Amino acid sequence: MKRVLSLILVLLIIATLPVNALAAEDTAIREAFETTGDYMAALGDPSAGSTGGEWMALGFARSGREVPDSYYDSVVAYVDQKIDDNGRLHATKCTTNCRFTVALTAIGKDPTNVGGHNLLAGLNDMGYIRKVGVSGVIWTLIAFDCGKYEMPEGINRETLVDTILDFQVPGGGWATSGNIADPDVTSMAIQALAPYREDADVQSALDAAITVLAGMLDETGNFPSQYGASSESVSQVIVALCTLGIDPNTDERFVKNGMSALDGLLGYYVEGGGFKHIHSGKVDGIATEQGYYALTAYFRMLEGKTPLYDMTDGFTVTPQKPTVQEQRAQDNNMVWLWVVLAVGAALLVLCFALKKKLGKKKFSNAIMVVIILLISVLGIGFVIQTGVLNQKPALGSEFKTAAIPDNRLVTSENTENICTITIRCDTVLDNQNLLEEAKVPYVPADGVILPEITVEFTPGENVFDVLQRVCEAADIPLEYSWTPLYDSYYLEGICHLYEFDCGAESGWMYQVNGTFPNYGCSSYEVKPGDKIEWLYSCIGLGADLGADVMEG
Repeated sequence: MKRVLSLILVLLIIATLPVNALAAEDTAIREAFETTGDYMAALGDPSAGSTGGEWMALGFARSGREVPDSYYDSVVAYVDQKIDDNGRLHATKCTTNCRFTVALTAIGKDPTNVGGHNLLAGLNDMGYIRKVGVSGVIWTLIAFDCGKYEMPEGINRETLVDTILDFQVPGGGWATSGNIADPDVTSMAIQALAPYREDADVQSALDAAITVLAGMLDETGNFPSQYGASSESVSQVIVALCTLGIDPNTDERFVKNGMSALDGLLGYYVEGGGFKHIHSGKVDGIATEQGYYALTAYFRMLEGKTPLYDMTDGFTVTPQKPTVQEQRAQDNNMVWLWVVLAVGAALLVLCFALKKKLGKKKFSNAIMVVIILLISVLGIGFVIQTGVLNQKPALGSEFKTAAIPDNRLVTSENTENICTITIRCDTVLDNQNLLEEAKVPYVPADGVILPEITVEFTPGENVFDVLQRVCEAADIPLEYSWTPLYDSYYLEGICHLYEFDCGAESGWMYQVNGTFPNYGCSSYEVKPGDKIEWLYSCIGLGADLGADVMEG
């Protein structure tokens, strides 16, 4: 009898353990979700920008938190300042238009009329969309599908889906480059393709991708890529799984050694709210926003709501119309065509009216001349419009900087707080086939935008402070955006050279004393003797600079 009672007691204890453990886990997930939302809200209202802007607004809106009107006002101002005649917010990154489209749709605003501008109209060319590789195609599809928007002439959903499928690497999954599947890109591709899984080819691709992601899961609940583990990778996997209705906390494919994908994300959680990029780091803006909207996707799935990017539950689609600039260009083209044809027709009528006076031979010659003139004018107009005769710019033809005497910016006799800084893009010289033609004039022939300059700094200044002061002194164009929520700067371009201007993996990186830091330039405090180098990478996210990608 005692043995039976003991056995029953043991069984009761064993049966109780999983329930208690799971309840505690759910409590931890909910706590991380709510405290992170509170933490982000305490930082201030979101404003237009990749960090502290669209992703923050997306998370708030889809989790039920309020997004203040000031955010939309900042977007209208940003779009009005940045948008070009083609309806694009960035010359090479279609993802900027996509990012704003997703955020605006989430808060119930119409991306086809943002202060009179249509953000979807600029996503009308596959050449432009593919400038940033498969990511551009993925986010274009997500942008149009989040509100079930009509697509402009030039692209369609079938082409976007087929293009994403074409990018799938052998064995399943997707990558920015190469044939090794990346968890982030694979997850984003799943998010984009999920609405099309009734198609057999799409479902097959999704099955393979899920298998690949499951194979990436390690015993800590992380999905390390060839560059290491990060919270952003886990966040993207969670969103992808929730989009397909797969529970990232209980599905046996995504639980290893008792650790699920949710456990993996909580490993980056910072007590009181926020997430770190890597375990050894500190609270990070991008990691926090992605972690928050990943948990938003998770709880939306548990509550039976639409996936994170399916916003048809709260937005009325507005029919798309051409932008004012597009309509004006179309009207001008038609006017030009009709004027040429009208003049040609008038000359032909005149020839026939003078037929008897001209005689047979002169009449035939006149008709031939009119036809030749008409064809010539139409041909010249076509050549001018298409830019066939445009001469290619010479390397460095527009590169101009102001000389800094003796290559020194030192105003006192203090020799202690001294550092050096240089700006180079010499990797571009070996990859001119990837360089945007419009940027050729701004790349110096030797790739050196700024030779090594000795600079005096004030204790407490950071790498960005030094860069800004030197660029101002040398009259070098410097474009950046300030993110007050996270007290940091995002460097967009130096000397007219931006991210993705020389390939899908190109962009600026900074190095101090031969090492690439793993945090932003406005967080690196300059020390005496520091050697700062701003370098442009074209291949492998810094691989052509000898950088270990895990460094930054």
